[in-house]
Amino acid sequence: MNNYDSMTQKQLRPACKAAGIKYGKMNVTQMRQALTVNSSRKTLEATGRAAAETAPTPKAESKPRAGTVIRNGARQPGEGTKCRAVWDGLEGIAGVDESTVTVGDARKMAETNGWNMNNTVIEFYQWRKFHGFSGQVSASS
Repeated sequence: MNNYDSMTQKQLRPACKAAGIKYGKMNVTQMRQALTVNSSRKTLEATGRAAAETAPTPKAESKPRAGTVIRNGARQPGEGTKCRAVWDGLEGIAGVDESTVTVGDARKMAETNGWNMNNTVIEFYQWRKFHGFSGQVSASS
């Protein structure tokens, strides 16, 4: 290992160049620090520890889950989830004419089933988006 503390600027420049360090805007102290860090990093790589510690793990590409349906920018919840239970309940209320289901109906359903009210309302609007409904529903009494 080199003793960078005793080296002059003229001696540090070729050492930086050999190490692949850009030294144009560095003073002597900064060159010494960069060379010290670089040499310690190479020592760790030689032992095989640095590669495992510093190399980022590549992220796998996100793939759509098997069996999920995406329509109109909304993803249908997976089977057996609480969100899917809300969607199934909305399907049951809707019957033939899905466009007549209101958020009030969803709230009543949440109250009777003990579901979280906010989650039910969110899922109601996702369900409407999935089925392509937009705008207000006219209440027919």
